Amino acid sequence: MQLPHEDDGPAVLSMHEDLDGDLWIGTETAGAVELKERPFEMIGRSQGLSEGFATSVAETNDGALWVGTDGGGVSRLGRQGAHNRTYASPQGLASTTVLALANGSMQGADLWIGTAAGLGHLLRGQMHLYGPAEGLSDDFVRSLLVAHDAGVWIGTRHGITMLKDGRTTTWTTAQGLGSNLIGAMAEDAAGTKWIGTLGGLSHIDDTTVTNYTVADGLPGNTVTAVSADTGLLLVGIRGKGLAEREGGRFFSFAGVHGMPPTIFTILADGHGYVWLSSERGLDRIALSELIAFRSGTMHSVLVTHYGIADGLGFSEGSDAGHPSAVRLQDGRLCFAMRRGVVIVDPSLLPASHPSPPVVIEQIMADDREVSRTELASLPPGPSHFAFSFAGINLAQPQRLQYRYQLEGFDRDWIEAGTRRTAFYTNLPPGQYSFRVSARYGDEPWSQADARVNLQLQPRFYQTAWFRLLMLCMLVALLLGLYQLRVQALRLRFNAVAGERSRLAREIHDTLAQGFVAVSVRLEILSQMLRSKQMDESRQQLDETRALVHESLSEARRSIWNLRTEGADAQTLPTRLLRTAQAAIARGVDSQVETTGVYRALLATTEDELYRIAQEAVANALRHADASEIQIRLTYTQEELRLEVKDDGRGFNIAAVPSREEGHFGLTGLQERAAQIGVTLTLDSTPGHGTAVQVDVPLSRHEKKEQKI
Repeated sequence: MQLPHEDDGPAVLSMHEDLDGDLWIGTETAGAVELKERPFEMIGRSQGLSEGFATSVAETNDGALWVGTDGGGVSRLGRQGAHNRTYASPQGLASTTVLALANGSMQGADLWIGTAAGLGHLLRGQMHLYGPAEGLSDDFVRSLLVAHDAGVWIGTRHGITMLKDGRTTTWTTAQGLGSNLIGAMAEDAAGTKWIGTLGGLSHIDDTTVTNYTVADGLPGNTVTAVSADTGLLLVGIRGKGLAEREGGRFFSFAGVHGMPPTIFTILADGHGYVWLSSERGLDRIALSELIAFRSGTMHSVLVTHYGIADGLGFSEGSDAGHPSAVRLQDGRLCFAMRRGVVIVDPSLLPASHPSPPVVIEQIMADDREVSRTELASLPPGPSHFAFSFAGINLAQPQRLQYRYQLEGFDRDWIEAGTRRTAFYTNLPPGQYSFRVSARYGDEPWSQADARVNLQLQPRFYQTAWFRLLMLCMLVALLLGLYQLRVQALRLRFNAVAGERSRLAREIHDTLAQGFVAVSVRLEILSQMLRSKQMDESRQQLDETRALVHESLSEARRSIWNLRTEGADAQTLPTRLLRTAQAAIARGVDSQVETTGVYRALLATTEDELYRIAQEAVANALRHADASEIQIRLTYTQEELRLEVKDDGRGFNIAAVPSREEGHFGLTGLQERAAQIGVTLTLDSTPGHGTAVQVDVPLSRHEKKEQKI
C-alpha cells in the first residue's frame, strides 16, 4: 500500500510492526496506514480477462498465463500485463465456452484448449481443431491432461480419448470406466492415470482399467477432484470431503473440522501444503498432518481457510472444467474462480500465525461495571455477570476465535467463536477464576490466556456456620421428636397401667364385693336347706340370683369403657340416686340431697366421683351395718363437694389393713381421687359412723361446651 500524500507528504509520527510482521504507520494528517505484503492477487476483467467466469487455467512454457472462460474464449495474460490477448471464434476457436486447458510439451506457446464444440491446439500461433472426425469420443471436452509421455488425455461426456502421435485410443464404460462423464484427471509418478467419474475413481494402467467405488471404501462415487503430485493420491468426493488411497483402501477425512464438503480442485504448493478450492473459497492443509491423522498419531487436522476477509476479492471456486488450478513456474498458485482468477504466493503466508494476545476489557455485575479489585471480593447479591474481552490483531480481527472458562463452575473450555462476551447467571458463592484465550482462524489455541479472579461472598444463610446451625437444629428436632415418641410411649404405658388399676378397682368394687355377698348368701342358703326352711331358702335364692345379675351388669360396665360418654349417659345426681335406690332395696334408708345449680363435669371426673360414692355406700352396707346413708352433692360457684355419710359402727382408720394384705376398698377410694386430682377426706370413729368427703374444683373439671 502506498502512503497517502499531500503536496509535501504527510508527516510520519509513529511506526509499529505487529506480530504478523505488518508495518503500521501513524501520520499527522492521513491517519494510520498498514504496509504489508499481499499474498493474493485478483485478475478479473479490469486486468484483461475477457469474461469474469473462469473455468480453467494453464501456464505455457513461455511463462504466459492462460485463462479459459465461460463464453469469453481463452485469455492470454503475459508477465506484468504485457502481450495480453484473447482467443475466440474469430481466432479459430471452435467455441467461446472453454472448459479445459493444458500446457503442451513443445517450447513456446503450446496450449491444448477443450471447448464445448471440440478440442483446439494452439501451437506457434496456429490453431488446430479436433473433433469426432479425428477420433475423439465426443466434441464436448471438459477435462484435459498432458501426460509425461506427451500423450494428451481428453475427457468428454462419452468417455476418454488419448491422443498421441496422431493416433487416438478411447475408453468408455465398455472398457471398465465407472461412467462415461469424465471429470478431473491426474497422473502419478508411475505414469498410471486416475480418472474421476460420476461412477467412481477409475485407474488406467496401459490398457487395464480398474474402477473403485464405495464398495472398495471410497466415501462416495461422484469424484470431483484428483491429485497425485505429492506422492499421495488425494481424491475429492462430492459431499464427502477429502479421501486418500493407501494400501489399496481409501481413508476419509470427512470428519475433520473445517473440511469443505465438496472440493473442486486439489493442488500442492511445494511447501508441504495442499490447497483445496471449493464454493466457500480456498483452504490450506499440511500434508504431514493428513498423514499423522490417517495413522492415528494426531486427533485433529488444522484446516486454514482463506476468504474475502483475508483479501480474496472473490471467494467462490469454479467447478466447470478441469484443471481449474495450476502451480506456476515461479511457485505461485493460480485458481480459476467464478468471478476471475486468484493467484496465491505461498511464500508470503506464514506456516502459522503467532498466538494473539487477549485482554479482558470490561466486567459487569448486575449491569454495573466493577473493577478487578472489587471482583476479588464481591459482597452477596450479584446474580448476573458479563465478561467482555478482545484479542489483539490489527489486520484481521474478524479472524480471531475465542474460548473461555470459569474455573470452579465450567468443567471445560467453552468455544465462543467470534463472540467477545461471556455471560453467567445465578453463580453460587465461592471463588472462581475467569480465563479467556484466542487463536487465529482454526490454528491452535494460544497457551497464554487472560485471567481474572472472582470471589462472591455468601449470604448469611449460605455460610458454613449457618449450615452447621441448621444441622444442629435438625439434630435437636430429631431428638425432640424422639423424646416426643418416648413420651407418647410412656403415656401409652401409663394409660395401660392406669387402665389395669382401674379394672382392678372396678373388679373390687363390683365383682369382688358382689361375689362376697353371693358367697355369704350361699352360706346362709346352705344352712337354711339343712334346716328345711324352704320358703326362706327360696327367698334367699331369689335375692342371690338378683345379686349375681347385678354383679354381672357391673362387670360388663367395667369391661366396656365406662369413661366413654354415650348418648344415654346420665348425670351424676341421677346415677347417685340409682345407687341410693339400690341401698334402699337392701333395707337401708338412703337419700340423695343436691344443693346448688347442677354443673356438668368431665366424664372421667363424674365416673370417678360416682365410683367413690358407690364404694362408700357398698362399704356401709357390707361392713358398717348402717341403717341410714346420706349422699349429698353441693354445687357452688367454685367447687363441687360430694359427701357420703352413714350411721354404722365406724372403724379406726389407722388400723385398716393395707392393699398388700389384700384389702382394696379404702385404697381404691384414694386412688380414684388421685386419678382425677381431687382431695378426698375420710372421717370415721368406732361407734359413730363414717363420712367420706370429696372436694372438686370446677375450674379444672367442669365440662366446656363445644362451639360449632
